[in-house]
Amino acid sequence: MASGSSTGEHISKVTVKPNGKKVMENESGASTYTDYTGVPETFIELIQGSTDNEIIIEKKWTGNTYNEGIAVWIDFNRNGEFDINERVFTSPPNTTSPVSGKFNVPVDAFVSMTNYKYVVMRVAMERDGVPVNCTSFKNGEVEDYTVRISKQVTPNPLDQNEIMIYPNPVSSVLFVKNISKRAKYKIYNAAGQVIADGILLNSQINVSRLINGVYVIDIDDNGKTVQKKFIKE
Repeated sequence: MASGSSTGEHISKVTVKPNGKKVMENESGASTYTDYTGVPETFIELIQGSTDNEIIIEKKWTGNTYNEGIAVWIDFNRNGEFDINERVFTSPPNTTSPVSGKFNVPVDAFVSMTNYKYVVMRVAMERDGVPVNCTSFKNGEVEDYTVRISKQVTPNPLDQNEIMIYPNPVSSVLFVKNISKRAKYKIYNAAGQVIADGILLNSQINVSRLINGVYVIDIDDNGKTVQKKFIKE
């Protein structure tokens, strides 16, 4: 997705103010498309399930002032497509600058368990129209950004040192020590996807069917949680 020309207008600044994370500001010049996903200074951090995250977009013209429409998407489910329900902000064609809005992060948004797993935010500005996902247009600009999503911090975490998992690495049965009989668990793979969940019966889990690799187990014991990494071999 790109514009045919950015000589008349372009996105001059994108600011994201996440709820609970640091502000990201990126000033830029004219281009038909710019990929910022590999630029650490422009990385955006969001929290799964958070509300009132704000995005601010500034426009700039080099001659005549045209009506510019804005659309922003975040690929929350990381399927490689900007779905209609992943559009987090729109602004109709106008000469207002900056334009801003607030958005929420879904409670089931993809969680970045590793640095190289992230989702993409796309910001598009089109003259006399509102950009449509994955469709190029005549005048304006498109920019892509890296977004890393983390889990909501629990207010009453379990003692990280008290809860133990063993053996680690594990081949068949993973044991969990110092939890109650009602503790629940979720296991995430390296891509941040839940691949197993249930109740910790007898404080153990059969992980023999997992493929070899690194996993994260999220243990919920009566509303208090702890996360531990383990290796399946």
